[in-house]
Amino acid sequence: MYDVIIVGGGSAGGVLAARLSEDPDRRVLLLEAGPDDPVFRGPAHLWGYTGEDGRPLPRGRILGGCSAVNAAIALHGRPADHDAWAERWAVRGWSHADLAPARRAVAETVPVRRPEPRELSGLSRAFLETAVTLGHKPVEDHNAPDALGAGPVPLNEAGGVRQSTVVTHLAAARGRANLTVLTGAAVDRVLVSGGRARGVRLADG
Repeated sequence: MYDVIIVGGGSAGGVLAARLSEDPDRRVLLLEAGPDDPVFRGPAHLWGYTGEDGRPLPRGRILGGCSAVNAAIALHGRPADHDAWAERWAVRGWSHADLAPARRAVAETVPVRRPEPRELSGLSRAFLETAVTLGHKPVEDHNAPDALGAGPVPLNEAGGVRQSTVVTHLAAARGRANLTVLTGAAVDRVLVSGGRARGVRLADG
């Protein structure tokens, strides 16, 4: 029996499992439909979704979810965008100032680095030079509050290793006796009783 069952071991699920299992008295089960594989193997690790217009919508089907298959770009939202969301939809907790603690927590957990100019390909250098020639401001840090222009994007990568939630959160948490991580476990439905989720049913029974 578990106190908490998390369906999906992706960007959110991996963090939840690590955080919730910090309490040794809370039994946590993390279910992931895909495999536990340190190597992204293309379509085999994607759900194969497409949009209404037929364009592919890549979503990770692997432990780590999209954090294990995306471009590893580590961009914060722009302050003006966050503030506009909070004002337009009257949502609390989503202004740029409100999100500051979350940004600090991410910075403490997820390594982010900016590529050095020497690392850029010839095509990337040509693109940036052309952008500046056309009047766009060169940007060294796209996560600076006033950043708007052209420059290398920051990456959540360290030592050549993608920093997925498997690396940043689950690696340390998996040694806890109260956390169980089960891969290859696709969930068919959530079992609800008395208005409360009581369990799940796996696709294979």
